[in-house]
Amino acid sequence: VFDCVSMGERNEQPPGKLGMARAEGDNGTYVDIVTEDVVFKRYGAVLDRCVRYPGGQLVKFDIWSKNWRNNNEFCQCVPYDSKTNTVTMIREYFPAQHKFHYGFPGGNVEDKHGSPLSAIQAELEEEAGLYGGE
Repeated sequence: VFDCVSMGERNEQPPGKLGMARAEGDNGTYVDIVTEDVVFKRYGAVLDRCVRYPGGQLVKFDIWSKNWRNNNEFCQCVPYDSKTNTVTMIREYFPAQHKFHYGFPGGNVEDKHGSPLSAIQAELEEEAGLYGGE
């Protein structure tokens, strides 16, 4: 017997209600959220989500959510220099792994940016010291 036990703030979802509660696939298939508990919340949130597949199977997932403080989207780019035929990667600290990793510049698209292009240009300048890209 599978147990979807609450571990934090409970957000119970009736099948097919509240927008995200039912994910609809092809040919009438669907997956319902049965429970969703907030396990941790600060800059983002970790959710303990239990879903029910069409055959009745219950499965738990750990969901790492985006920035919960607002509805901003995230932007990321691969800085490519066509003159040198190279890309620029940055090395930054990832607290979850307590390690440094290589990656590409990115960040939240905030109201102050006005557009995703403006946001990524600001991230390129801030994180990689690159200016004027499009």
